[in-house]
Amino acid sequence: MPPRPYRLAFYVDAGGDSPVERWLQELDPVAAYALGSAMDGLLQQSGPLLCVLRPQYASSLGGGLFEFRFQDLTEDLLRQLGKKARRSLLEAQQKVLFRVFFHPHGDKVLLLLAGYDKAKHSSPTYQNAQIQLARKRLADWQARHRQRRR
Repeated sequence: MPPRPYRLAFYVDAGGDSPVERWLQELDPVAAYALGSAMDGLLQQSGPLLCVLRPQYASSLGGGLFEFRFQDLTEDLLRQLGKKARRSLLEAQQKVLFRVFFHPHGDKVLLLLAGYDKAKHSSPTYQNAQIQLARKRLADWQARHRQRRR
């Protein structure tokens, strides 16, 4: 498999916790496979340009923060991404509306800051809280990154 133009990195807080990585590990295996396939085939291929190339999947929220949107558990999408559909995925009847917030950094690195399933938490208040959480993590990461460079 050829290398991806963009590499995913997980935000890690000062205590060593990686909340997005933990969230992904807690997802239902079918949903995790579908989201991972979408991030591999869409996000890692186009990075922030996905906002222009396929705006249904990404948008800029300003201040260096971007949102990756995924809600498609279909075989068609997997086929478009060059992935094989697993039997459990084809039989899945679940609805997902994943949101993953990221920041492009350095040499084609996408820093994953926060993520949630909007199908389970659909209120605008919850979404705004998740965006603010992603912004807080980005500010924390930038401050610690600047300190290391000194």
